[in-house]
Amino acid sequence: MPARTAVREAHTLLKSFTLLILGKTAKLGVHIPAGVKEFLERVETEVKRAVR
Repeated sequence: MPARTAVREAHTLLKSFTLLILGKTAKLGVHIPAGVKEFLERVETEVKRAVR
């Protein structure tokens, strides 16, 4: 598997996982600290940059 394909798949999984976490915690009324949200967004940004 080419590295670019692997990174794209990792990005898709990461995005799905992030949305799942944020969706489930919001549904349950659980507060996620801002630092955690920022970390997830930063990781997603770095993965997007790697895909390009």
